Amino acid sequence: MIQYIKLKNYKSYNDITFDFRGKNNVPKKLIIVYGANGSGKSSLIQVFNTLDDLFSTMQIKNIIADYLERNSDKLDNEAMNKIRSSLDIKRIIKDCRALNTTEDTVIEIGFELDNKSGIYNIEFDDENIIHEHLEFTVSKNRGLYFDIQKTSSIPKYKINSKLFLNTDFAEDLSVNIEKYWGKHTFLSILLYEREELANSYFDNNVNKNLLKVLNYFSTISYHIDEGYRAHGSIYDVIPIVNLQHGTINKDDLPKLDESKDHLRKFLKGMYKDIEDIKYNLVPTTNTDNVYEYNLLLIKKIANKTVEIPADCESTGTSRLIHLFPIFVAATKPGIVAIDEVDNGIHDILMTNLIENLEPYIKEQLIITTHNLMLLNINKFQDYFYFIDIDQNGTHTVNTIKDSNIRIQSDYNLMFKYIKGCFKGIPWENMNIDFSKFNNDHA
Repeated sequence: MIQYIKLKNYKSYNDITFDFRGKNNVPKKLIIVYGANGSGKSSLIQVFNTLDDLFSTMQIKNIIADYLERNSDKLDNEAMNKIRSSLDIKRIIKDCRALNTTEDTVIEIGFELDNKSGIYNIEFDDENIIHEHLEFTVSKNRGLYFDIQKTSSIPKYKINSKLFLNTDFAEDLSVNIEKYWGKHTFLSILLYEREELANSYFDNNVNKNLLKVLNYFSTISYHIDEGYRAHGSIYDVIPIVNLQHGTINKDDLPKLDESKDHLRKFLKGMYKDIEDIKYNLVPTTNTDNVYEYNLLLIKKIANKTVEIPADCESTGTSRLIHLFPIFVAATKPGIVAIDEVDNGIHDILMTNLIENLEPYIKEQLIITTHNLMLLNINKFQDYFYFIDIDQNGTHTVNTIKDSNIRIQSDYNLMFKYIKGCFKGIPWENMNIDFSKFNNDHA
């Protein structure tokens, strides 16, 4: 679970810390983030996309496999250009670095794993990674795993001697640090080695706690407008995550049926007019072994049963179908983060969904939202965070406790938020004279 996220010169944030720890410093399982448009809510979720990119720059095989799973059964020139772009450290840095800054960008993650805490820190300038640092339990006590810094020649680095059990293996990694680090993170180098070598060889020569950390960062799922990632354990329940349409091999049709059964239960629980769902399968023109599939919703309309293509449904329904696998991921081990979870979805529907999901969150779910109805769920009081931005562009993050308002069980938190008690609201002194925009105004 994530204890805190500290960001400096990251997107719109100059210097901000999100502390997700509650009583006894235990990380909270649900984080609900509010803020005005442009306050930086999306930037918080995009941190996970940035880390995913930074850990994947050397994993070409995994990136290709992920693309094929979500988009097509083949790679074209456009797809390969996207993959090459995703591997470029300069592109990753450009996407997340604050504009017009001369200072270094810092991402620091405090995390908890097996009830033990750790810290991962990464820093970069305009073009390169300049510092990477990891601390976690080595054997019994927390200690340094590695610390790598950019120098004018080869990187300066310290590697804990207990991390790697084979001298030759450790020496090969030292060579790779000198060769690749700066354009790639050390965690990306390690994950690449795991991909290239036999898993048994890699696992037998790496400290078991380092393996846990690698797996931990590999089990983060997130959804943002620009990207979507679901970690491996989700496929145990939802074998096909692109549920609305796509292509599928004939041998994988049982996986589609299994996914359909889970989606049916979800949609029937959300909508009273959906009786069933099915997939329309059409062989592709190139081969009889690959099918195009499209989801159909079987609904009652004016006392008649009709089949409606899911592509013709509302934006909200399509989004719920798209988000379903990521909601399932929240019931599995790992971190799940969703930006604008309520986008296009009725407030009551989303409120009921999150309230139903909360007891089953396995580790941690982080969401950003504009849905104020969630504030009326009293048991969620400790889950709320409010991002505020002042006239100078300085960001702060507040909780209900930070307001120093004594909260009674019958208080209307939505009303108090609207009144500005917790900050993180649009500018309340808005004063726009629309008559000035009327050309006929005398």
